[in-house]
Amino acid sequence: PHPLGDEDRLEDHVVDGAAAKAASQEGGVDAHRVSRQPVEVGHLGLDPRLELGRRPDVDASVVDMGDALASTAECWKRGLASRAHPCLKPALQAMLRHRRTRGKKENMVAAGKTTGEGWSSRSAFILAAVGAAVGLGNIWRFPTLAGESGGGAFVIFYIACVFLLGLPLVLSEIFIGRVGQTDAVGSIRRVAQESKASTNWSIFGGIGAVAAFLIVSFYSVVAGWVLYYAGVMGWDLLQAIGSGDPFRGALAGESQADIQGRLTSMFASWELLLAMHFAFMGLTLYIIARGVSSGIEKAATYLMPAFFVLLVGLVIYGAIEGDIGEAATFLFTPDWSKLTPQVMNSALGQALFSLSLGVAGLITYGSYIKEKSNLGGTAAMISIADTLVALLAGLMIFPIVFAVGLDPAAGPTLVFQTLPFAFQTMPAGALFGFLFFVLILVAAVTSSISLLEVPTAWGIGELGWSRRTSALIFGVGAFLQYIAFCEETIELHLRRIVRQKRIVSRGSTHTAFNLFSGSARVHAGIYRDAAVERTPRRH
Repeated sequence: PHPLGDEDRLEDHVVDGAAAKAASQEGGVDAHRVSRQPVEVGHLGLDPRLELGRRPDVDASVVDMGDALASTAECWKRGLASRAHPCLKPALQAMLRHRRTRGKKENMVAAGKTTGEGWSSRSAFILAAVGAAVGLGNIWRFPTLAGESGGGAFVIFYIACVFLLGLPLVLSEIFIGRVGQTDAVGSIRRVAQESKASTNWSIFGGIGAVAAFLIVSFYSVVAGWVLYYAGVMGWDLLQAIGSGDPFRGALAGESQADIQGRLTSMFASWELLLAMHFAFMGLTLYIIARGVSSGIEKAATYLMPAFFVLLVGLVIYGAIEGDIGEAATFLFTPDWSKLTPQVMNSALGQALFSLSLGVAGLITYGSYIKEKSNLGGTAAMISIADTLVALLAGLMIFPIVFAVGLDPAAGPTLVFQTLPFAFQTMPAGALFGFLFFVLILVAAVTSSISLLEVPTAWGIGELGWSRRTSALIFGVGAFLQYIAFCEETIELHLRRIVRQKRIVSRGSTHTAFNLFSGSARVHAGIYRDAAVERTPRRH
């Protein structure tokens, strides 16, 4: 084909394929003249005009341009140039190259910037995805909800929700990520574009990224509690080893009130909470900043096998030292009268939360899949592994609870108050109590990684930031959200300071906190109608 802008082109002469064919059959168009005229190919899908040159091996005087254009249009639709008419084959090849190049550029603009990173193998992706799904929701929240909701009926409805609703959604999120090959917003936008749907669907990727950021803000606070208890139990184990009795019960010499009061004491110390939260977020941020292969994948490769070894070991310990029969009856014998709408709602919410759905974590992880793989089998493995961990967590915790006669419906305090006391009364409680909190800590780390990776990938794909910059911005932002979740603790701390300064209130005491995590400003306590004893000065 001649280059665009050739002065010899007849700009005003436009040939329509169907019209040319009809005219040539009636003898009203000189085929030789038509073959040399510029042709408007907008009806074939492109707008630029290309002059169709003559091939030296084709006798243009006997070319039916109507037939040539009609057959070439069909080849254009199929994206093939091999079966085009010889007179138009060079032009069609050029147009197809232009269309492919333009399509790639449009897809890159639509999908956003890719990180260029990926999983080294399918097994690495499965370990990381299972780590994203398995977390505090399985180890802490599932036994809590099962205990509060009556056991068997809740568990059976939960399993049904996982496989009837959760599994298809897991597969969908992974598929969207693999097609998009970028962050959640860009991946959904690309899938919508290829499906000829509105690109406004990408707003749900943004909602997922915001949700992941907010969740990791409070998730890391709870994980800080776990880190504190892992340290307490670890120090207790070292003392047991130092005393020559490594297989004694946990927290020897402490009363039940002392053990259960440890949680309250932790809440009363905002400095301790801040330090634990800082340490946990620092670890998560370090892993994310190292990248997919050197950070996330390596962490999952080492932590997840260790997690399953600890889980199985603690289940065996609970079966030997605890009441496994009563625990199994509680978990798997349904009392359908307890399956109320509220219990159903709790089970559904637990299924979605446990599988890490709706926060774009699996979309982000799916975007790092570079080769074609069996996504259906992968999604099934993730769902099955997540459900097994939840059930094993129940079989790990409830035998111990029933063995010492504690209440399985203790609620959120089950892990932090009930079980430490249970480990005190059991053989080798110091060792297995420490391993128990290490197990929960590992689950918390792998899940927080996936949560923080979602906004980090968004910063890379949509804003063009480097990985370290994006991870640092969102990691620090999530850490500053800690202030909002510690409002009550800070207030209690300020009140304690006020009491220590012997401030006597003559009226209502009010503390107002304006919490802005973005700027890390805390406008603290306005104590009204207060005065220092012996000093009338107001504070």
